[in-house]
Amino acid sequence: MEIRNLLKVDIAPNRVYGLDILRAVAILSVIFLHGCLITPSFLSEKVEKVIPDGVSIFFVLSGFLIGGILIKILEREKPNFTTLLGFWKRRWYRTIPNYYLILIIHTLIAVVFWPGFNVSEIIRSFFFLQNFAWLQPWFFAESWSLSVEEWFYLLIPVLLFLVINIASISSKRAVPVISILIILMVTAFRFGKYIWYIENAPEQLVHREELFGKEVITRLDCLMYGVIAAYISFYFKSLFLRYKVPLLFVGILLFLILKIVPSANNDLFVCVFSYSVISLGTAFTLPFLSDYKTGSGPVYKALTCTSLISYSMYVLHLSFIKWFIIDFCLKDVFLSISDSFSPTAFWISQYTFYWVLTIVLSILLYKYFEHPFMSLRDKKQRKRDCLKSHSFILER
Repeated sequence: MEIRNLLKVDIAPNRVYGLDILRAVAILSVIFLHGCLITPSFLSEKVEKVIPDGVSIFFVLSGFLIGGILIKILEREKPNFTTLLGFWKRRWYRTIPNYYLILIIHTLIAVVFWPGFNVSEIIRSFFFLQNFAWLQPWFFAESWSLSVEEWFYLLIPVLLFLVINIASISSKRAVPVISILIILMVTAFRFGKYIWYIENAPEQLVHREELFGKEVITRLDCLMYGVIAAYISFYFKSLFLRYKVPLLFVGILLFLILKIVPSANNDLFVCVFSYSVISLGTAFTLPFLSDYKTGSGPVYKALTCTSLISYSMYVLHLSFIKWFIIDFCLKDVFLSISDSFSPTAFWISQYTFYWVLTIVLSILLYKYFEHPFMSLRDKKQRKRDCLKSHSFILER
C-alpha cells in the first residue's frame, strides 16, 4: 500500500482531457522513438514508420496553451515590464527546476565518470544556447527541444509587447501579424539553408534532422501554429469549434501524408516543409481536442497521468536512463543476460527496464520535485491576486 501511494498521481478535476491525450501521444511517441535505440533494426524501422513526430506536437500544443495565456494577459492588463516579468516567472517555475536539476546531475556524471571532460562545453546549456543556430552537442542531447521552447517564451512576449507599445496597435492585430511573420521567416530560412547545402555541401544532408530540425532558429515557427490556433479560439470561438470534426480528420490526414511521402527521395520536403505540415496537422486537431473536456475509466487515468508526468519523462528517459543507467551502469548486467539466455532476451530486458524505470522515476520526480514548484508558483500567484484585489477595494 505504501508503494502504491508513493506512485499515486492525483488528477485535478479541471483538466482538459483532449489536450492531455495530445500531450500523452507526444511524449509516448518520443519515448517509443528513443526506445528504438534498444530494439533490433527490423523492429525499429517499423516503429519509426508509424510513430508521429512527438516533439513537433509538443511545440504546437505549447504554442496553443502559452499563446492563449499571453492573449488573455494582453487583453486584461497593460503590457509593461512588470507584466512581462510575471509571465516569465510563471513559465520558469514550470520549466527551470526540472531542467536545471537534471542538467546539474548530468554535469556531475560527466565530471566523475568521463575523465578529461571539458565542463566549459556545457556552459551554454545553462543559458539555453546549446542549439540556437548550431548543432546540439551530444551532452543532454534531448534538451534541444526545451531550448526552442524557452526562446519562444522569451522572444515572443517581447516582440508582442514592443509591437503593441511602439506601433500602438491592439493585441488582436499584433498576435496574428507576429505569428504569420515568424512562420514565413523561419520557413524561408529553412529553404535558404537547404539551397545553400544543395549547392555547397549536399553530402551533409544525410544529417538533415540535426541541421534543420534541432536548432532554435529553424523550429520557432512550429509553436506559432499553436499561437494562431489560440488566437482563433479566443477571438472567434464559435468558428473555432464549428468545424472541429472535419478539421480533426484533416489533421489526421496530414499526419498520414507525412508517413506516406518517401522521405529518402524528398529532401526539400523533409528539410523545409515537413515541419510545417505536422504543425498544421496538429493545429487542426486542437478545436476538437480542446473541446473534449472529460473522460473516465482506466484509459483516461493512464493518459492523463502520462500527460502530467510528461515533462519529467522528457528530461529523464534518454540521457539519464538509457545512456547512463542502462548503457553505462548496468551494461555488464544486461550482457550477462545475453550470454545466459539469448540476444532477444537481452534487448527485451533492456527495453522493459527502460520503460519501467522511465515511468517510476518520472512519477517520483513529478510528485516530489516538479509539482511542489508548481504549487509554490500558484500560491505566490494567489497571494499577488489577493493583494491586487485588496488594493482595488482600498482605492474605491
